[in-house]
Amino acid sequence: MNFQKTLNLSETPWERLVSQFLKDFKFWVFAVLFFQLNRWIFIYVFKAQITTASLAYDIFAASLTGLRFDMRLAGGWTLLSFLLFTLPSVFLGRSLFSERGRQWFAMLFTATATIITVISYAYYAEYNDLFNEILFGLYYDDTTAIFKTILVEYHPIRNFLIILVVFAASTLCLTKWLKPPSLIQWSPGWKGKVFLILLMAGFFKVALQSGWTLRSIQLKDAAITQDEFLNKAVVPPPTALRYAIKHHWLITQGNGLKEYTHQPIAQEAEYYFGNHSGYSTLDDYMQRKAQGAKVPTAQLPTHIFLIVMESYHSWPLLNTYASLKVAENLKAFAKEGLYFKYFLPASSSTMSSLAAIMTGLPDAGVHINYLPNSTEPYPSSLATVFKKLGYKTRLFYGGYLSWQRLGDFAREQGFEEVYGANDIQHFLHTTEWGVDDESLFQFIRTKTNPEEREFTLVMTTGNHRPYTLNIPEFPLKEIPKPFMPTGKNIKNLVSLRSLTHFWESDRALGHFVRKEEEHLPRPLFAITGDHYGRDHVFANPPLYEASSVPFVLYGKKVLQNIKMPSFVAGSHIDMTPTLVELIAPKGFLYHTIGHDLLAKKSPIIGIGKGKIITPQFVLQISDFNKAQISEIGPVPGEAMPSPLPNPQPLVQQHNAAHAMAWWRARRGASL
Repeated sequence: MNFQKTLNLSETPWERLVSQFLKDFKFWVFAVLFFQLNRWIFIYVFKAQITTASLAYDIFAASLTGLRFDMRLAGGWTLLSFLLFTLPSVFLGRSLFSERGRQWFAMLFTATATIITVISYAYYAEYNDLFNEILFGLYYDDTTAIFKTILVEYHPIRNFLIILVVFAASTLCLTKWLKPPSLIQWSPGWKGKVFLILLMAGFFKVALQSGWTLRSIQLKDAAITQDEFLNKAVVPPPTALRYAIKHHWLITQGNGLKEYTHQPIAQEAEYYFGNHSGYSTLDDYMQRKAQGAKVPTAQLPTHIFLIVMESYHSWPLLNTYASLKVAENLKAFAKEGLYFKYFLPASSSTMSSLAAIMTGLPDAGVHINYLPNSTEPYPSSLATVFKKLGYKTRLFYGGYLSWQRLGDFAREQGFEEVYGANDIQHFLHTTEWGVDDESLFQFIRTKTNPEEREFTLVMTTGNHRPYTLNIPEFPLKEIPKPFMPTGKNIKNLVSLRSLTHFWESDRALGHFVRKEEEHLPRPLFAITGDHYGRDHVFANPPLYEASSVPFVLYGKKVLQNIKMPSFVAGSHIDMTPTLVELIAPKGFLYHTIGHDLLAKKSPIIGIGKGKIITPQFVLQISDFNKAQISEIGPVPGEAMPSPLPNPQPLVQQHNAAHAMAWWRARRGASL
């Protein structure tokens, strides 16, 4: 393009200002339309997640509120364009520079917006959210395994082509939209100049403040409807990414405590434990005396296995999904043992949940396995507690021990023996994430000594994307019709592969438990999942089914006289005190933030990261400090209480537990 011919370089400064400002305005309009169009496409692609109660009005409300987010996001880009290109053309007479610069700037915008937007679709399909804390956990994850998973599961070539097509189309449209205008002749007086300046200032106020309001739009304003999916569609992907980065920075830096509380940490400890002794350390508040073993001495377990199954969610155990028959072994153990139905994981990702289980500290979002304070075992550490009880402590991981420095972290937290995939099979026979569950459990059997007292933490990897194992024995060849509301489409096929691997993990678990039950004197098995597996036969499962993991205690020789309380709810942080109080002698000292789920006054609240469960309902928290609830739903077999209870005390317990975990990990024990 010959800019010399299309531009009149003899324009006055005011004429150049008008000309270039109109380009900025047109750029802003394009950016707003880009994000609004993406929102409509996003809603259409994931329309199966819209609840039946949502009406066209809800979609309109989500679009209108989203428009305000779009205006602000586009306003930021436009202000940058105004400062970089419009003002230089006015004061320096550089119209040619402004035109060419804005063209490259427009290409940068379309490239950035397109890449983030396309990635957001794949991210939402996996994590049911537009960027969150899990995104930063990927930084510490196994890069090679993630890359292989992306190649198999997420169609990178297709997505790359989509990015190219959208980028090319957007750039072409924007270039034509911003083509050099005809000469603008304008000789304003002082009133006209003042009016122009006020007009431009007013535009940027409206754009950056998303309307003529007293404050700019904020994340809390996204909850405009009662439909959780539509609320997530309100925020454009780049803004969602910015909020995720801001939240991660807040949590991991020195002021992360403000995410949970603005009160002194000692006050939170006194509230949570109901102890007003004025202790000087957090460990003093966490210390507890065992009430005395519930199991007779002759029945005490010789071997304890705490098995954390990858992506092992609770919903396959419900009667609604009995026809799938993918969790028959755990169902049997639940029926013969103790099944804690109202149970939450500590977090929504594997390492965060596993770290909470290992340290006894809730997931406060600080990546505790990388912190300097974690190079020594916490008093609440799982290995520390059971070593004091006389057990050899071991960890078996189906993946590689270098993953998120799990091997080093386990040893630092007191595990005496640590094994990973490299100890089990040659790397040529492993999958992207390690070994299959059958191989892992077989290896554990070879390392288990019937003559010793052993506590073993197991973390499996078999039920993990990409689902590449060949399992011809799986009885289902297609999803049963009741669970195929949209017919045989790609999502159903992915779900079938997921169910196949879930079934295989359950089968491997069953073989291991039955064989060890015959081989060992008095084994006790505690079985749970690391997090909800993010794959369901329905696109929009109830909150309980999209949150809960099972917790089962099984051991016929150990638990024959143990009964569960009538109403009990818990989470990962409650497993250690439950096991300790089951077998520890009276007066045994240990540290915990959790509760004994088998106590006569058992807890009726389970605390996960951002979620709370009771024997009646599950709730999800959108703002910790303000106790704002984004969603609440019943647990299976129960109706929602009427009227709904005040969530403030429940959220306050959640916040206090996570505040103490943040403080202990970042600042240490001293208050």
